[in-house]
Amino acid sequence: MAAPQQHVTTALTKRTRDGRTVRVEVVHTVRPTDLGRQDDVVLIASLDGVELGRGWALTHPRDLPAGATAALGRAAFTAAEAAQIEAALKAVRSTVPPNLEQARAHLVEALRAAQDIATEAAGRAHDAGELDPYLSPRGDSGRHEQAVTDALQALEAFDREHPELVAALERRRRQDVLRWAQQ
Repeated sequence: MAAPQQHVTTALTKRTRDGRTVRVEVVHTVRPTDLGRQDDVVLIASLDGVELGRGWALTHPRDLPAGATAALGRAAFTAAEAAQIEAALKAVRSTVPPNLEQARAHLVEALRAAQDIATEAAGRAHDAGELDPYLSPRGDSGRHEQAVTDALQALEAFDREHPELVAALERRRRQDVLRWAQQ
């Protein structure tokens, strides 16, 4: 696989009172994967080239110096500086293509969550003495079963739109099984 590529955007450069340079950069790293690519976008704050902090977003701790409203590691920023950094971060993130593997994982998780909720509702109905909790007009089972159906249909629609991803995930799963079997 090819080496990762990095794209760096300077979000803010400022001078401290003693003349040192604080720089905040938005670093977009693209890593090739067996399913296409993985994109990561992080903020990095540095003081004269020495890293002060790194993260997915600015933080807003309570114990900042006077006039500061946001921080990245040990670097503090005013509201105007924070807005400038956040605008640069938003601009870079808007260029990142959607991660199909992650989108599918969210759909799978939504399906599993809906199934868990439906199973718990059926169990509660059964414990309450209902003979058939799925058919009970008093219970929530019908609503929960519809949520499972909706989540399953969303996943199936996604898979129909992205057969190459489904095939790649299946190849990865088979490789994992073979690796496990050879241990």
